[in-house]
Formats: sequence, structure tokens, C-alpha cells
Amino acid sequence: MSNKGDKLQPESVRLFVDTTRQMLNREEFLFPYIWAQRQYRDDNYQMASASLLEDLFFDTLGTYTKQQFPGASFSRRQGREPWDYEFSGVEFSHKEGQTPMFTAVWQAGSGERNKTPIYEFWDYSHPITFVYTPPSMTIDWELLSPNQLGNAEVFGKAKFLTPRSLAQRLPENSVIAYGKLSGDFFTVELIFELREFVDFSIQDVRERIGSSDLLSSDFLLITHISPNGRISDSLDSQNDPTTIHLKNNPFLPGIYVLAGDEIMNVPMESNNKAHFVPRAEVLSRMDSARKDGRFIHLPLWPSLYADMTPPNLYMIQRKQFDEIFQARKRI
Repeated sequence: MSNKGDKLQPESVRLFVDTTRQMLNREEFLFPYIWAQRQYRDDNYQMASASLLEDLFFDTLGTYTKQQFPGASFSRRQGREPWDYEFSGVEFSHKEGQTPMFTAVWQAGSGERNKTPIYEFWDYSHPITFVYTPPSMTIDWELLSPNQLGNAEVFGKAKFLTPRSLAQRLPENSVIAYGKLSGDFFTVELIFELREFVDFSIQDVRERIGSSDLLSSDFLLITHISPNGRISDSLDSQNDPTTIHLKNNPFLPGIYVLAGDEIMNVPMESNNKAHFVPRAEVLSRMDSARKDGRFIHLPLWPSLYADMTPPNLYMIQRKQFDEIFQARKRI
């Protein structure tokens, strides 16, 4: 089945990516959005949480756009259109996922266990904003820069810092490294012992990392190193920054904007609920977006400090009520 629509506009897609990146590089926008990735995921079913996060993304970008670009065009769909919001003349479909999979159409497949797709391929008519936030992921790495072990090959395993990564059973000598990301390379700038870091508040963390570029930096939980030894010693270079290579081209948490030929003629799989894009196909398109600069890294470490008290939805509605009727009383 073909669902073709308006032509995709690369320049407007690029503007959307650049504007979103500028917004999320400010902590007053990044932190609340990342907090919600934990708050909504932990307290709601998957579809409900994805819907809430989509609404939050729209409201976050809408607030930023109104503040910084008052004349810019940004609006939400009004009915059952196959897109979610319009930015600078281009409609985008928004998807949130903790795994690299997303739905094309909510219609079951056919055959045994609904595994035979009715639609073998699908054409998306609008660019896709895919927010990928795995709760935990293990990364293999190798040391590239000089270290105190001389010429010995040093490699190990790491996880991006999230609540789930800290909740897992960890080796006693695990450390947390803060540094800059550039492609598949991570340059270590600070090292913290695990027992030290867990006592930090979010203010403590911000004080230690300073006013760095939020989106180009992150925390890695280093859980294993070979040859055996103190991880902090192996990563601590006396003169030059330590750089490690993240092996196997990992897909980092972040926003991947898929567009153009990437979302045309997409192979489908199906189950008893929907037709969806299988994992391998999603990863292939995420890779294309990454190579073309349509990727925004999302550091998930602020979610460690999310207030897990659910928001009081009534008070938000009540505020709107009070504003309306108090305004009438003043007339």
C-alpha cells in the first residue's frame, strides 16, 4: 500500500534538526524533557507514555520556537492526519521508542498468528522524528590514546548512565567517566568512583562538568576493563586526554530524523495488532540519518534526578479555569 503525500523538503528538515538541537542544548529545555523519559515510562503503558512524550516534545519545541522565533510556523495536527506537527511548512510524524522499532499502520497481518503482512511495503509521506531512548545498553570499547599501561591493548565494556544501568549488579571497581562524544569516540575529561557519584545531586553534577555543550557530552559507566587492573588508572592519562573508541558503531540515545528515500518502500512485518518496521530496517535508516547529520544525541543522565511524583493534572486544568474566570471578574 502506498501512502504518498507532499514532497519532502530537505532544507526545512535541516532547519527542524538545527532548531531542535539548539533548544535541547539549553538545560531548561533538555532536563525537563529527559526527566519525562523516566517519569512517563515508569508510570504508564508503552503507548500511553509514547503519547505523553510526543505531547511534551511538541509543547517544549513550541515554547522554544515562540520565545526565539516569534514568526516561525509550528502547529499541531487538527484531526486524523497521518502526521503530528508542522514545522516551517513541513509535516512531521513523531515516534518515541525504547527499541529500534515503530509502527506503520494499526492493522493486523494475515495468516498464521497474523505474521503475513497485508502490506508488504509502506511509503511514509512525511519525515519521521524518531526519539530513541534505550533504558540501558552495553557498549564494547577500546583505548586509543596513551595510558599508564604503556603499549598494552586496553578494552572493556561500558553503559550510558541511566537509572536502569545503575540498578544492575555492577563490579565493585566500576567507575563513571564524563567526556565528549564525537562520532564513535569518547574523550574522557573526568573520572568518578561509583560510590562517590551516587551521592551527588544534580547541582553537584552541573558544578563539576561546568558550562559544557550538553549534547556533545555524556557519562559512561565503565563496568569492565582488560587487562585486569584499576579502571581509573587505565583511563587516567597524565598528559593527554584519554580517548576510547566505541566499537561496533553503536546507536546512541537520541533523536533520529528520517526523511527522503529512507522512508519510501519500507519493508513491513506484522502481528495481531499492527504492521511495523522491523528492527534491522529501522537501524539501517537511523544509520543514514546519523551519517547525514540528522541526529541529535540525548544524554539520559539527568533522568537519574527526575522527581517521580506524577504531575497533578487537575491543577494544570484548574490554573486554566482560574485564569479564565478571574479575567472575567476584572472586566
